Amino acid sequence: MNATKFNPISTYRIQFHKDFNFKQFEKIIPYLHKLGIKTIYASPIYEASPGSIHGYNGVNPNNINPEIGTLEELIHISKQLKEKGIAWIQDIVPNHMSFDEHNPWIMDVLEKGQSSAYADFFDIDWNHPKYKGKLMVPFPGSELEKQLKKESPKADHYVICDWQETDKHINYRRFFIVNSLICINIQNKDVFDKYHVLTKYLIGNNVFSGLRIDHIDGLADPKKYLEDLRALSGNETYIVVEKILEPGENIPNNWPIEGNSGYDFLGMVNNLLINKSSVHALT
Repeated sequence: MNATKFNPISTYRIQFHKDFNFKQFEKIIPYLHKLGIKTIYASPIYEASPGSIHGYNGVNPNNINPEIGTLEELIHISKQLKEKGIAWIQDIVPNHMSFDEHNPWIMDVLEKGQSSAYADFFDIDWNHPKYKGKLMVPFPGSELEKQLKKESPKADHYVICDWQETDKHINYRRFFIVNSLICINIQNKDVFDKYHVLTKYLIGNNVFSGLRIDHIDGLADPKKYLEDLRALSGNETYIVVEKILEPGENIPNNWPIEGNSGYDFLGMVNNLLINKSSVHALT
């Protein structure tokens, strides 16, 4: 485990989307300061599928989501927060990206197949017996299918199929059973480096004081990823992971992090507020 000097005691979650952007957030900074907030914990702010209300379906980790604002606006807000003594913890999503027409990396793969510079960025089984050399696209009737047919009527590098086909066959790793979220090979150095360009810049310029890592258990090698992230961010960056701990399970001591995002604590609080004598009447 790691221990930084930074210790976020009073933290306030900010959910950014097209209807609550940087400019709107700027207006509530005085309120947060008056409330005694010392750290804001922001939902993903990198470019996501248009209209996303959560940001976990990212399409470009090196652009600020234009529906939220600009890099210049973020830096401006960061300066205001620092003047009020408020730090920023950023939620990042290294496990997966959105599988849609707005993702330039996946579109390049669909166009060029295994010759794409991004072919190894995604966890694709190019040797799958049913889809050998091709990526399955289980989105019939979608905007992605329309875009593919428009740009390349001959499907040389992909196979469009019914979404229910993934119940039997699938040749890419996904977030749980969500077909539209394709997992990336973040354990590979070139993928890690490419994915974290903007994150590295924002940490280096003291915009982010900490990071919250989404779905750490989805990664092929969580320990290696966290070691790489620690090397990139430095020892003073506060890092926590989203991890659902089973009863008796602990965070590995050799992970270079400050802890987890607190689901175990939330469970204890929920139990405290539940009248257990009513359990039989409610179940």
